[in-house]
Amino acid sequence: MKFDTLREDWLFIVPATIVWATAIAAIAMDFIFLQKMAYRFDLASAAGLAMMAFGLALRLWARRAIGRAFTYALQVRPDQALAEQGPYRYIRHPGYTGDLLFHFGIAVTFHSLYGFAIMLLLIPCFIYRMGIEETMLTVWFGDRYRRYIERTKRLVPLVY
Repeated sequence: MKFDTLREDWLFIVPATIVWATAIAAIAMDFIFLQKMAYRFDLASAAGLAMMAFGLALRLWARRAIGRAFTYALQVRPDQALAEQGPYRYIRHPGYTGDLLFHFGIAVTFHSLYGFAIMLLLIPCFIYRMGIEETMLTVWFGDRYRRYIERTKRLVPLVY
């Protein structure tokens, strides 16, 4: 099966970038105009910072676990092994989980319901990309990847 990886990449990158930039702008406008730049550090802020830290750590752990196989483009290298170590033991897309936690953490840190709501639009972007990625990996690794899918969740251990 041949994949138009450039097209598939852009069908994720463009919408996700637009959503992310819009959410960041909404967070900034919310903070400047609605909150009058009166930042308050409270439990929500601490939770947001924790989300950001955990998301970044998970993203870095995932990247380290797959080593040279990591690319930003959708592709499988001829010498690539199926990643089942590190965070990949528990979920199939720990890097995406880390990204989402980090981005939602920004909105929570700045108490921006508007930014959080817009960030929700990132979820379908990531689901689309995961579907393409999983199809590619199923074609490449076959039954081994199908068994991996059966024993792991996509983004959240034991949930989804």
